[in-house]
Amino acid sequence: MKLIIPDDNKTDGHTVTAAGKTISFLLGDADKIYYYNGDSTGNIHATDYSAAGLRSVITSKKAFVSSHYGNSNETVILIKPTKGSTYGNIVDALDEMQINMVTRYVLMDADENENTFIEKID
Repeated sequence: MKLIIPDDNKTDGHTVTAAGKTISFLLGDADKIYYYNGDSTGNIHATDYSAAGLRSVITSKKAFVSSHYGNSNETVILIKPTKGSTYGNIVDALDEMQINMVTRYVLMDADENENTFIEKID
């Protein structure tokens, strides 16, 4: 797996992407994944790691990005493990990036609002 890391000396550490191209996956406990599109945390859905779950969500998002922006490779997936997730959950999510040929994804921390949401749900 090729790992691309931005050069902190050349950027401010942030990259701007259209919200419509982005989906966030919050990896919760008990093999649950919560996800939302763009920055719309008010519209969170749940799924699992099955082909009918996570893989289907990724496929749908890539199709949306392809139809609205012309290229499914512009899809950006934010993978955010939480306290309840396991190392295996992270590996499974990263495997799905490879299986679905997602070229732009980021493994990052969930923010305070996302962690609060997960704590209330789980």
